Amino acid sequence: MKVLIIGAGRRGLRLARHLIEEKKSVTFLDSSSDRCQSAVSKLDCLAICGSATNIDKLIEAGVEDSEIAVAVTDSDEVNLVSCGLIVANFPNVKKTVAAIRSISYLSNNDDEHGTSLLGISDIVNPDSEAARRIIDVIRSGFYHDTIIFPDTNFLLFTMHISKRNPYVGMSLAQFRASFKGNIVVTGIERKGKAILP
Repeated sequence: MKVLIIGAGRRGLRLARHLIEEKKSVTFLDSSSDRCQSAVSKLDCLAICGSATNIDKLIEAGVEDSEIAVAVTDSDEVNLVSCGLIVANFPNVKKTVAAIRSISYLSNNDDEHGTSLLGISDIVNPDSEAARRIIDVIRSGFYHDTIIFPDTNFLLFTMHISKRNPYVGMSLAQFRASFKGNIVVTGIERKGKAILP
């Protein structure tokens, strides 16, 4: 799967790192040549320097072959316009995600995820997403790689259990009973080997 990330700043690099670990092909488009060079030196990715609001630069960055486009620059306007251009001109891109900080863009929207705004698939407020993640970390204390599924009550996470953790030695039934709500253990990794419960 090919993913175009608009914005090679901290959020873009963090996202790309996860996608590359999942064997996704990542290309950055960023207006800063320094950020593009930094991304290429740190990650196994491509980077094109240019404006994401320029259709020719979007094409050069491979938008025509991308399944997903994610705009995570520091500019709400660039994120909105670039995703809007992609929606309008490149129907092969199955999903567009724009990071928007200003709630004024969302106030008249008829969907809490911003899906009616310019036809963009998902609009994410990085501040509220970060706050949600912080709350999850505070609640759990030791969850990693948390994925929240919007519009559901599902949360997928990995949990590292050290030797001194209170869960060590518990049966799966005891482990599940120790959580409030329903929990399904989908896999266990022990000493580098995967175990299906």
